Amino acid sequence: MEPRIIFPWLTTYKPIIEKTLDRKVDYRLITPQFETNHYLKTLNTLMKYPNFNLKLISVTPKAVFSLWDKKAALIVTSPVGMQGQSPTLWSNNKSIVDLCQDYFEHLWINAKKTNLKKLS
Repeated sequence: MEPRIIFPWLTTYKPIIEKTLDRKVDYRLITPQFETNHYLKTLNTLMKYPNFNLKLISVTPKAVFSLWDKKAALIVTSPVGMQGQSPTLWSNNKSIVDLCQDYFEHLWINAKKTNLKKLS
C-alpha cells in the first residue's frame, strides 16, 4: 500500500517542515507501511531531526488529517487518492480538534516505531 496522500504532501512541503523542525517544534507523523522506497530520501532527511518522529500502521487509516498546535485540524475527506483530489475540512472547533487529537493518540500508541535503514 502506498500512502498517496501523505507523501506527496510531505515532499512538497519538506523545506517548510525543516524550518519548523529547526525551530524545535515537535513533529509526529503516522503513516501506513509503504511498498516502495520512493519517499525514503525525504523521510531520512527529516529523521535526522530529534524532534521528528515517525511511526507506521499496517492499514490505511480511516481518516487522514493533520493537527496544528492542538488548536486546528485539517481533515482530508478520503483516505485514498492523489494529492489535491479530495476536498478538505479546516476547523478550529474544539470538539473536532479534540476528536482528531484523541484518535491520533490512539493510533500513535498502537503504531510501530520504524527504522528507515531497514526499509531502504
